[in-house]
Amino acid sequence: MVQINNMTRPSEGTVEVFLVSDNPQAKLKLVEREKESLKSLFQRCMRYHKGRLPLDDDVECGRRLKRARMFLAWLQTDFQMTPEIKGRYNMNGLFKLPMGMPGVLVLPQDIADGIQAQYQAWEDENWGADAVVDDEVAEEDDSTDLDAPPAADGDTLTVTFALPSPDDRYFGPGGIMYGITVFRGKNGRKGMRLNILILKRSAKVYGHNGLVVGTWFAFQLCALQQGAHGTSMGGISGDTVRGAFSIVLSGKYHDLDRDLGDIIFYSGSGSHTNEDPNKPNESTSGTKSLKASIASQNPVRVLRSGASASGNNEYFPPCGIRYDGLYRVEALFLNKNTKGGMYEQFKLRRLPGQTPLDQDELLRAQRPAVEHAESEVDESEFDESEPVDSEFAASKPFVSAPIESETAERKRSIREAELDEQFCQQVEKRLHPDGKES
Repeated sequence: MVQINNMTRPSEGTVEVFLVSDNPQAKLKLVEREKESLKSLFQRCMRYHKGRLPLDDDVECGRRLKRARMFLAWLQTDFQMTPEIKGRYNMNGLFKLPMGMPGVLVLPQDIADGIQAQYQAWEDENWGADAVVDDEVAEEDDSTDLDAPPAADGDTLTVTFALPSPDDRYFGPGGIMYGITVFRGKNGRKGMRLNILILKRSAKVYGHNGLVVGTWFAFQLCALQQGAHGTSMGGISGDTVRGAFSIVLSGKYHDLDRDLGDIIFYSGSGSHTNEDPNKPNESTSGTKSLKASIASQNPVRVLRSGASASGNNEYFPPCGIRYDGLYRVEALFLNKNTKGGMYEQFKLRRLPGQTPLDQDELLRAQRPAVEHAESEVDESEFDESEPVDSEFAASKPFVSAPIESETAERKRSIREAELDEQFCQQVEKRLHPDGKES
């Protein structure tokens, strides 16, 4: 990640970012607008500056430079490229332009470096050809009120938020909300975003990725920031060729999934909607990544979420989201949902040698995920003596038993809690149930 300069106002302790939700369509609209703004910046530099460095005190050029910096920072932290987006918006040609015109198209060094680094990152990932995208939009997106129309001048609306103090107990280094910013949307509702000034740990890694089994996060966004999971909303993060990196059990398919702790039966995306008894829905990219995990046998990180938990699942945390270790995907089954439609369900088995899934033991292990071990994961931890069934279908599909619904009192939504002292005290009690800080 290249640090983009001039993003902050040190005297005010604030930073300005785009006002956009996690909705995929909102992100595409932002790409379309800011791609045109970046293109206008290039044209202005070639037409009026002709080999000279554009200055921020040129009003129009300064506005474009500011937006270019915000755009690059947003791309680095909150955007997944796909071949479709690459072709639709000609991102390849646009980002190659400055690199192919030295001495003609001259940009500030931080912007030039940012463009080159972003282009190289997309090249290294084959422009997201094998990436899992958010195929399913969350039924309850707490940020839809942040989808604001463009400003009168056509630019994307922005929001300015205060930077936390370095010694802030919760948002500073070592705090449970480190790397997260909070601000109010256009309707006065609080929203959360990744702090673009703090490097996000990549979740595109197989294995523990430096995490300790039992690590607890206040929100899925925190898990994204610390590299536990690759999306703030989706349940599957992975690669359609090499396999899934991680999954989140949230209770969305509580009537279809079956969680036995060390063994999980996990339903693919869209399992509720199909009504065809003879074939499942076309596999989403997330489901395809789980199929690839059967072939590759790459381990999958499993997280359990209590934020929107439904059903009587003794393994869910009371609130927040917890990392419960590495599993392997063993097999795929074809089941029937309540509509009689066929859906795909995967069997995952927990790898041996990890912290047991004992609730009290895991609660004692819950600590903010901030410091990560940089050493490589020992591949021997993935060895398993039991043979693995790598077939994509079973002759006798497993039919999951229905899970009884739970009382309304247990259905807590931590996402609705105010980020105030009372909430932080509640979180602190769950981190330190004995009242002592480690």
